[in-house]
Amino acid sequence: MRARAERLYDDLYVIQDMRNCYLLLGKEKALLVDTGVGLRDTAAIARSIAKRPIVVANTRAH
Repeated sequence: MRARAERLYDDLYVIQDMRNCYLLLGKEKALLVDTGVGLRDTAAIARSIAKRPIVVANTRAH
């Protein structure tokens, strides 16, 4: 099942899994805040949007 993404600002997306994940686009890298709970492929949609290396920051573990 593929995750859904919504553009909030030019450089900020929310990727919806059971928990929201946020993708912030920088000039050289992107930051993915949280990775979801694994029900959807958040990594694939983040890569399709970012088109640059992605750094992951998990804020919690469930």
